[in-house]
Amino acid sequence: MTDTVISGIFAISGATIGAILPIILNKKEKLKKEEQIDKLKKENQIIEKKLEISQKVLPKDIEIIEDVDDVLQNRVLPILRDFAIKKQPISIINFGLDLYSVMPWLKNKILHPAEFDATLIEIKSLIINPDSEFIKNIVNGNSNISSEVIASSIKAAQSIEQLTDLYKFTFELRQYDLPPIYHGFILNDEHLFLGFTELENGKVIGGIKPYIHLKKDKDNYSDFTTHYFTFFKDWFYYYWTISKQVAYVKR
Repeated sequence: MTDTVISGIFAISGATIGAILPIILNKKEKLKKEEQIDKLKKENQIIEKKLEISQKVLPKDIEIIEDVDDVLQNRVLPILRDFAIKKQPISIINFGLDLYSVMPWLKNKILHPAEFDATLIEIKSLIINPDSEFIKNIVNGNSNISSEVIASSIKAAQSIEQLTDLYKFTFELRQYDLPPIYHGFILNDEHLFLGFTELENGKVIGGIKPYIHLKKDKDNYSDFTTHYFTFFKDWFYYYWTISKQVAYVKR
C-alpha cells in the first residue's frame, strides 16, 4: 500500500471522525440536558407536594393582635355586629382571667347598645378563683391579675340580671381552681382569639401579651386551625365541668 493511499485513508478517517464527533458530543450534551431537566422536574414536583402539604397544615390568614383590648374593641366587636346584622345567633365561650377588660366591654358595647337587642346571645365565661391553693400564690402582687378585680367582675356579672332592656340573652360565669395556661374567645365556633399567660418571677401575667386570631374557612380549613380550635374547646369544657357557678342570667 502506497504512502499516498495510506495518507488518503487517514484523511478520510479524520474527516469522518471530525464529522461524527460533534454529533456524538451534541447527543451527549442533549442527553445530559434532558437528564438535568428531568431532575429539575422531579425536584419541582417534590417542592410542589411540600407546598401543598404546608398549605393544608398552616392557615393563610393567621393574624397577630396586640392585646385583649385590641381583641375586644377592634376584632370581636365588628364580628359580633356582622352576626347581628345577618340576624345570626351569637355564641361566645370565654376562657377568662380576671375579666378586667371583658365585663366593662360587655356592659358598654353589647348589653346597653340597642344594636344587639334582637340578637340571641349566649355566653359561657370562666374566671379565676384567687383563693384556690393552686392559684393564690401566683396572682396579686406583681401579677396583673388581682383578687379585687375578680370580685368586682363577679359582682358586675351578677348585676346583669337587674338590666331591664335584656331579652334573648344568657350569661353564665364559672370560677376555676387550676392555673390558667391560656385564655381567649371563640365566637360561633368560627373565630378563635387565643392568648397565653406567662410567669414573671412566679406571678401570672396575661391579657397584655399578643393574641392569635384564627378563622375557620371552608376554603382554607387547615390542620393548624383545626388543632387550635380543638385544643381551646377541649380544655375550656374540661375546666367548665369542674368549676363553680358564680353568676347566671337568662332572659
